Amino acid sequence: MAVVVFAAIATLTCLAVSTNPDRKWASLPLALILTMLAAIDLEKMRLPDVLTLPMIAAGVIFQNIADPSVGVLESVLGAVLGYASFRTIAYYFLRVRKKHGLGLGDVKLFAGLGAWAGATMLPVIALIAAIAGLVQAGASAVFFNRADPRVRFGPALCFGFWVVWCLNYQFAAV
Repeated sequence: MAVVVFAAIATLTCLAVSTNPDRKWASLPLALILTMLAAIDLEKMRLPDVLTLPMIAAGVIFQNIADPSVGVLESVLGAVLGYASFRTIAYYFLRVRKKHGLGLGDVKLFAGLGAWAGATMLPVIALIAAIAGLVQAGASAVFFNRADPRVRFGPALCFGFWVVWCLNYQFAAV
């Protein structure tokens, strides 16, 4: 129930600030999926393929039908670059540190977010997510006395994407 309430609040916030009418109809189901992914990642430290993989196809389809400002090529490029960039980071982190630092669920989620937002927004999503992840880790250590080195990055990625999704045209205008 909390997932639905949070998704509804996120959607209402996006509806209030978004300038793109085509995005508004997709906001509620997208917010619901992102909220479910964040909740699952926080609880189980995994992002299920059954939710992340369809996001890639749905993002490309959405860009083809409803949001030609991003376009199909930009959407496919976003999915490919999102996957390739995070997969490369995960691979080299494992080789250098000899432990996993970024799960494949995060990699697939970033590919899905790239399909929805396009390749040009991936650095913005990653930056916002990195800041949110640091805040999450710090808050966890300070307020919950839990210095767990395993940060759940999925919720931070979902948050970074949501900011870009709601304010995309404001970013583009800058």
